[in-house]
Amino acid sequence: HLQRFLRLRVTRTTRDTDGDGLDDDAELRYFGNLLQTPAGDFDGDGISNLDELLNHTNPADYYNGLTPQLEIVSGDLQTAEPDGRFTQPLRVRVSRAADPSQMLANAPVTFALRAGAGVLLPGSSIRTGADGIAEAHFETTSAFGAALEIAATAAPVGATSASVSYSLRAST
Repeated sequence: HLQRFLRLRVTRTTRDTDGDGLDDDAELRYFGNLLQTPAGDFDGDGISNLDELLNHTNPADYYNGLTPQLEIVSGDLQTAEPDGRFTQPLRVRVSRAADPSQMLANAPVTFALRAGAGVLLPGSSIRTGADGIAEAHFETTSAFGAALEIAATAAPVGATSASVSYSLRAST
């Protein structure tokens, strides 16, 4: 029998018009521009943009598609006067769901007012410290009502978000 073999060579061509070592298509898909560098860390997770692309993780998603675990550390069930500040900060601990003892440093967390009125300080999107804890303060307004609810959320790209809720009340 005569055997015939077909050799097929597959090559992938990349375009790197800015010469930084990152494929232009990947830069545009993940970052929306060609301004990132291979050694940079766009999402702040401690893994370089180049290593994320080589390992097929999303360089724009700190959580790399994995849902973290959130736990309220302090700030729940407080009362405050209108036009005042709650005495305890709203603190949430972020860890790996697969290993809750592994705290996530520099993890993005969003605090959002779900019910009531007031102002979150320093803002709604913050990062955890080295201990895996994110902290926000809340100031009430004269119109904040009898009760309010604030959610802290960690949102991986393409995965289920993790969220906890704080219940706060007006002093009477």
